[in-house]
Amino acid sequence: MQQPSVFLYVHVLWRAEANAEPLKPAAMATMAGTLRQVAASRAIDITALAVLPDHVHVLLALPPIQSLQPIVQLLMQESQALMQAILTGPESFAWQQPFYAFSVSPNTLIRATEYIAHQQQWHATHSLDEEISKMMQMATTGA
Repeated sequence: MQQPSVFLYVHVLWRAEANAEPLKPAAMATMAGTLRQVAASRAIDITALAVLPDHVHVLLALPPIQSLQPIVQLLMQESQALMQAILTGPESFAWQQPFYAFSVSPNTLIRATEYIAHQQQWHATHSLDEEISKMMQMATTGA
């Protein structure tokens, strides 16, 4: 059977619970590796990824036969379990529900990839709440 040549690009963001310990650089690097490993083991294509102290951005390229919800839940569950093991137990780290997902058109793929790659710089001057608000506004109004 021939593989589909159509992909749906989705920028997904999820955040840590308010009482979760902020991730340190070593934990962020470990989480990024784990997310990529889990994705690869399930034939999920991560186009761009940024792990920050309190949230994650991931750009997924999904073939039309894959559903977003179970993929994101898998990535969140696996990375949460890893952080709980690294930190100090189940109460030390949890992801907040729900996650945020925004479609990305192929003609804005490079811009979305660059945006995710520059998250450290973005958050030097903007809060996560500002970012989510801006992304929600862009998704609903296009502006």
